[in-house]
Amino acid sequence: MVKVSIVTVSFETCELTKRCIESVREECSSHSYEHIIVDNGSTDGTAEMIRQNYQDVSLIALDKNVGFGKACNIGARKGTGELFLFLNSDAKLLDGAISRSLAFARAEAKAGLWGGVSVNEQHELNDSSAWNDLSVWGLFCITFGLNRLFSSTRVFNSHRLGVLAGDRARAVPVISGCFLLIESSLWHELKGFDERFFMYSEDFDLCLRARQLGANPMVSPDVVFIHEGGASEKVPADKRVRLFKAMVQFMEKHWGPFRQFLGRYILVSWAGSRTLVGILLRIIGMRETGNRMEPWRQVLVRRREWIRPGCS
Repeated sequence: MVKVSIVTVSFETCELTKRCIESVREECSSHSYEHIIVDNGSTDGTAEMIRQNYQDVSLIALDKNVGFGKACNIGARKGTGELFLFLNSDAKLLDGAISRSLAFARAEAKAGLWGGVSVNEQHELNDSSAWNDLSVWGLFCITFGLNRLFSSTRVFNSHRLGVLAGDRARAVPVISGCFLLIESSLWHELKGFDERFFMYSEDFDLCLRARQLGANPMVSPDVVFIHEGGASEKVPADKRVRLFKAMVQFMEKHWGPFRQFLGRYILVSWAGSRTLVGILLRIIGMRETGNRMEPWRQVLVRRREWIRPGCS
């Protein structure tokens, strides 16, 4: 029987982490597995909750938040399975997800990395389980709203590749790090996540490097899990700044100078256009709606934090 090492990183998600552990217990009852949780210095009692209630969980309690990628690497060093499953603390496994993912991995053994389909609490499709590679065109379409105007077309809405329920299994460029199954041998060959990515884009980087080694990431619509996303990010502006910083770091690592210039320019335009919309909405009296755009102004004001972060 194949052993799976499940690695979960938690940060200020005590109740969701508990739900995650319970879903793993239920889904893995007939499998050989270990659940390793790395708590990133939470102050909400997550580590204490695990110690008191889940002695079978291997807990690594850090004294500070070292970032998602580094925490995953720390947890994986303790893993002894032939497969590693990186599972977010705010995820919940559904409908035999583990059994289905292991069967999928056996059927598509050459893929090297496998994912599934994420849904929200109402079990409606959340299309962030798979992604296309980060590109200038994709960022341009998001910035100027073409992805929303033409959401049904791959030409203008190419960044997200959410797999529709009932659709076929397929190869994708990027599998979301919220549920990512990978061969332990491939993981070690890749040396895990690049720890320079504090949060976001580490899955884009990992999947790109895996493909360069000959892997072919795949997702199956039969593997379903709940994941809303962003549970550990309480401040919207901080989340967007981290996201922009991670995207620029990815550009610096994988793109040439001209593409980097275009990418940075588009990100500034993205934040600037949303800031302008917020100002205009307040001017015409839609103050509440305009105020919801305030995080974008903060992203623009704080652009020195993300415009040249360094990840080459």
